[in-house]
Amino acid sequence: MSKSMKNVECITLFVDDLRLSKAFNQNVFDPPLVYEDDNSAVFNFENLSIKLLVSSAAHELIEPATVAVTKVALALNSPFP
Repeated sequence: MSKSMKNVECITLFVDDLRLSKAFNQNVFDPPLVYEDDNSAVFNFENLSIKLLVSSAAHELIEPATVAVTKVALALNSPFP
């Protein structure tokens, strides 16, 4: 029997430009920055942490897989139409 996943604590996003990605998260969401180094930044949201990791540093994390090139669309709940 497989277990269902009911809680996600952290999502790692591979980014090409950490400075730009960090600025986007700070300007749009304004979450607390809880960790930062040369290759990553971690933000805490209510029930989730988002880790931004520079793509070039992701290889050792996911070997033998490779970092995929992808585009992401983000939908936000907004009180505005």
